[in-house]
Amino acid sequence: MRPQKRGRGRPKGSSRHNAQDKYTLEMMADRMVRDRRLAATTAMRHLGYSDEASLRRLQRKWSREKSDLLARAHENYRQEQALEAQRRSENALAQLTDQMTAMQRAFESSGLSRIAAESARMQRLIANNPALESISRMQMQSERLARQLVPTMPDFGTHARAMQRIADAFATKINTTFAASLRAAKLFRDNRG
Repeated sequence: MRPQKRGRGRPKGSSRHNAQDKYTLEMMADRMVRDRRLAATTAMRHLGYSDEASLRRLQRKWSREKSDLLARAHENYRQEQALEAQRRSENALAQLTDQMTAMQRAFESSGLSRIAAESARMQRLIANNPALESISRMQMQSERLARQLVPTMPDFGTHARAMQRIADAFATKINTTFAASLRAAKLFRDNRG
């Protein structure tokens, strides 16, 4: 068996340009992902390569490694976009939080919070007022009575309108009395305070 003869020149893959070419090819892939109209040779020229020997060397390496390089560049681009979106949403949330805090401080310092609390208290008083409960009971009783009387009364429309006028007059009197009692209570509270 003959000893294998050593080939001439530099061994394959030991080029002095390998490190720089790897970086250049990664930069090309990044540029091509960001600008899809860009061709490989144009990207090389954008990175400062103009001599034919460098362009041919990079083109050979690009044709062998382009699928891996583009896949990594796409993944890096997606990660950058996700991080950028997260950063933007965090900034927007921080701005919104600051605005809400400022609005809350302005609301508290303007005295509107006291007015809102007093309004809520008055609404609870009105909702729990026995006069309103008696009005609703009377209305339900009048409706029940009307349903019972419908079959027995030949001229129901006239009687129903008369009953409605009586019920409306009674409700108006109760509302007027209730409003007067609220005004009296407010005056009493204002004079005490």
